[in-house]
Amino acid sequence: MSKRTEVKTTMTDKRFVIEAFKREGLQYEEMSDTVLRITSGTLEHATLDLTTGILTGDSDYGHRPSSIGKLNRHYSEALARFRAMRNGAQIQSCKEEKVQVNVHGRMVEQTQVRLHCRMVATA
Repeated sequence: MSKRTEVKTTMTDKRFVIEAFKREGLQYEEMSDTVLRITSGTLEHATLDLTTGILTGDSDYGHRPSSIGKLNRHYSEALARFRAMRNGAQIQSCKEEKVQVNVHGRMVEQTQVRLHCRMVATA
């Protein structure tokens, strides 16, 4: 039986969402100015509402909340790179690290991304 799945994300800036889609190798189409429909990959047929950040999918297509991990990471990284550049810094390297975090009294392994920056001299 089909089950609608919704995941609240922070993905609300269209330019960084599009960059994240490209990094993840996803094709998309614009349903409106604020809704993007993914047309390829594991999230095919899912839609992202840019006003709310809600990604809507369907279990019949294999969509699960865990399916958006890498996409969310690419979005966060693009946003961080933009903010660093705006503040006069440049990303030197990007490193993924596995860390243990406490989730409701249970230790769970998660991946964190650390961006190493250096300041860039401005003219």
